[in-house]
Amino acid sequence: MAVQIVVDSSCDITKERADQLGLTFLPLKVLFSDAEYVDGITLGHREFFQKLAETGEIPKTGQVTPVAFEQAFREALDRGDEVVSISIASALSGTFQSSQIAADQLSDEERSRVFLVDSESVSVGEELLIRLAISMRDEGKSAKEIYDVLQVKRREMKFLALLDTMENLKKGGRISPAVAAIGGLLSVKPLINISEGVLGMHGTARGMKGGYKALAKYVEEAGGIDYSLPFGLSYGGLTDGQVQAFLAACPQVFEGYEGEVPVSSMGTTIGTHAGPGSLIIAFFARG
Repeated sequence: MAVQIVVDSSCDITKERADQLGLTFLPLKVLFSDAEYVDGITLGHREFFQKLAETGEIPKTGQVTPVAFEQAFREALDRGDEVVSISIASALSGTFQSSQIAADQLSDEERSRVFLVDSESVSVGEELLIRLAISMRDEGKSAKEIYDVLQVKRREMKFLALLDTMENLKKGGRISPAVAAIGGLLSVKPLINISEGVLGMHGTARGMKGGYKALAKYVEEAGGIDYSLPFGLSYGGLTDGQVQAFLAACPQVFEGYEGEVPVSSMGTTIGTHAGPGSLIIAFFARG
């Protein structure tokens, strides 16, 4: 009995990469004034940020529907597979609830083979759990074994986002105007964390260089990165300039790691709210 991993596009794994990894990819939607687009299907990551720059518009995002989840679950179950479904934090989107509604449509026997994970994260944070699930799937672990590990690891993950502005979060209703006003101060760059799926203010930094130092300090205070587990960076924008600037300014963050640091670009879901110029680091701490 194989394990099929179902993911949504807010993890920022592209559709092409999801296919290569053997994942079932369910895209969220993004609505601009001119049209509705399908994340990663009819609007790629780079095209999305180009459209943001051209229109100056902050679009609305739409969750994955229960129908899409039910179809994905039934296709896997009909093959005789088990399912692990990993979704964006339920506090940030109704997508996890959609997966629950879909699972409730299954028979008791079918439902016993479907395991739903609220990642309590987004973007590269969600991606880390997916990468962990993939490694366990490839080791032959059962869906229940994968689920049990993810339920623990989601609370152990470290996640910190450096934003150029909080204007997108404010307009998207993801953070209060009072908190957003802090990020509107001259040269002040907000640092946002996620705790049990809820966005919170970690602090502020003076300029991007100060933000890079704050990210490095966050990693240091956590005890460093456990390279035996998934970790990575994610950026919002047309180029990975923020990533390269961070790596150049703070090489100590990945000291001792001999490979290429995993980097992903943000898609429409997190990109809508984090905005261009944003940078996220997610990892599990040593020890």
